[in-house]
Amino acid sequence: MRTISLSLLLIPFVCAQVQIRPGEVQLAGPAAQPALRPGHVLATANGKPVTVSALREMMAGAPEVARQSATQRPKDFLEWTLLIEKLGNLAIQDGLDQKSPYKGRLDWSRKQILMVATMEKKRQEAALQPAEVEEYYKSHPAQFGTAKVKLIYLSSDAATDLRIQQKAASLVKQARAGADFGKLAKLHSEDPASAEKNGDFGEIGASSKFPDAIKTAIFSSKAGAVLDAVKQDGGYYIFQTVSFNLKPLDQVREQLLEQVERERVDKWMQELRDRLTVKIVEEKFFQDLQAKHGPTPERADPLADSKEVKPETVLAVLNGKDMTAEQYTELVKALAPAVRANAVRYPAQFFQQYLILEEASKVAAKEGWDKIQPYAGRLQYDRNQILMQAKVDDYLNQVSVSLEDQRKAYDDHLDRFRIARAKVCYIPYSLTPPPQTDPNMPKILTEAEALARASDIVRRVRSGAEFDNMIAIFSEDKETKANGGQMPPVRADDATVPESIRKILFAAKPGEILEPVKLANGYYVFRLDTIVQQTWEEIKDSVYEEIRQARFQAWFDGHRKSFDIQIPDEAAFSRALAQ
Repeated sequence: MRTISLSLLLIPFVCAQVQIRPGEVQLAGPAAQPALRPGHVLATANGKPVTVSALREMMAGAPEVARQSATQRPKDFLEWTLLIEKLGNLAIQDGLDQKSPYKGRLDWSRKQILMVATMEKKRQEAALQPAEVEEYYKSHPAQFGTAKVKLIYLSSDAATDLRIQQKAASLVKQARAGADFGKLAKLHSEDPASAEKNGDFGEIGASSKFPDAIKTAIFSSKAGAVLDAVKQDGGYYIFQTVSFNLKPLDQVREQLLEQVERERVDKWMQELRDRLTVKIVEEKFFQDLQAKHGPTPERADPLADSKEVKPETVLAVLNGKDMTAEQYTELVKALAPAVRANAVRYPAQFFQQYLILEEASKVAAKEGWDKIQPYAGRLQYDRNQILMQAKVDDYLNQVSVSLEDQRKAYDDHLDRFRIARAKVCYIPYSLTPPPQTDPNMPKILTEAEALARASDIVRRVRSGAEFDNMIAIFSEDKETKANGGQMPPVRADDATVPESIRKILFAAKPGEILEPVKLANGYYVFRLDTIVQQTWEEIKDSVYEEIRQARFQAWFDGHRKSFDIQIPDEAAFSRALAQ
């Protein structure tokens, strides 16, 4: 059954700007006005007051588009907000919040928001104190600067490893005893690029492609120090630290704070993951589910898709708790398509993420973050949206359209159910055509030139020329030209086709070549081939859906118009929003 997805009214945000040129008088802005009291009445809805406090509750957790709507069109915003609340309450009265898939969606949405709350709180807890910032900066130089180094590279394999290891140790000893590292590199290093430059290897930083152990050793050393030889695949590396170039703390402070915050949150997250266990019990069930749905796993209905498992069949064990086929199916139905696809494709990873979501949401609930803003507002906003959608789906599922009503709608509007088939020749134009610089390229026509060409095509076809030839020569619409000029069928009431085109097509006779039709991008010359009446059998499903949607729209509009919104002082409303 098709559903209608509803979202907040999108209202363009328009801001007028006044510019004052240098030297002009600039007037001071209006004096700041006192804050409105929480009980100040901003509006009434069906006679009931909407106070500043009530508006704050409405706005808590609302997305930016809702805030823009409230700013630009406060009456529409209040109407829509109250409508969502009304339909949500009707859904609860009908018990839809306890039915699948809405019960699952409500639970999933709640856990997601509480997960976000936990992560945001953990980031706040992870923030460095001012005294810790400089200490971290000094103890992690590799992350905030570069080191200039010299290198001696000695290649080795299984047969020569012991000898090369001894040679590397000898070179380190010589360099530390005072031998010139550059001369040793020139004599012994097998890295040609640096050997020619007396071992100069350039700079190494946090992003350099070297093992962390090497970078740590370099940045833990002092300028001039020779490091112990490090064995890597293919040979031994001997570095000498020449100098350091650390960025000032003020330049990297933000980077440092973000990095530490991320590291601490990642550590907490990893510790959480380490406590979670996922064991897939029915591997074949998931393999069969993946094979059945291939590229469209979001369409999976696990229990319905499998004849081998029962609702009580245990598919996986999550932290010691059984996940049955019935529970998995209900969970999958509650998910958005992209998440549902992952739940089918990668069940083990999905279950781990599900456990993280559960654990993090428990932390948030335990700490009471679901009772504070903005999380309380986000929870209520998302809950209302899901419940409204539940009521909309429920109404649509109950709409009944009798066969008699369908047939009457068809018989009373036969003209709407006609199909025109035609060929088209498209002549584009430009209001500001560029100069013709390449004689091999088609000339870009002016509007007058395009009209003249289109009119000439009409004249020539009416005089006996083949329209197909005109299309092949002149039409610049690649899609229809590749099909001999044949355009997709046009239904008489198809609003996606410009009315001027529908009007001229359905007023014509088959075989008639029509006068050019001007649109914003060019002129169109049509030849009508046929007009056919769609039969009842062809159109009955479409008629049923149209009636169904019309009845839904009437029901929905009836609820929406049931609110009498009065805002006596929109300036005060705007002030309340600004507060």
